[in-house]
Amino acid sequence: LDFAALLEPDNARLQARRREVEALLAAGRPSLPTTVATEKATNPFLRSFSPELRRNLAAKAGTVGDDDVDVFAATRLLKDNF
Repeated sequence: LDFAALLEPDNARLQARRREVEALLAAGRPSLPTTVATEKATNPFLRSFSPELRRNLAAKAGTVGDDDVDVFAATRLLKDNF
């Protein structure tokens, strides 16, 4: 979630999920399982269409192509070095 927030800090669903997970972990509870809907709303690897993600990714990783595969690959590379 920290990595996702780096790329989409204004994603309201992501902010809410971070609060949910923090509360669960503070209570000693697991943050899993999750749902496909939650992952689609918060996981940067499933959000290559997001303009915010693309802007922030380009700012952090340099030039990123317009193709979803290029965005995914740049996200993966950035995550590998996070």
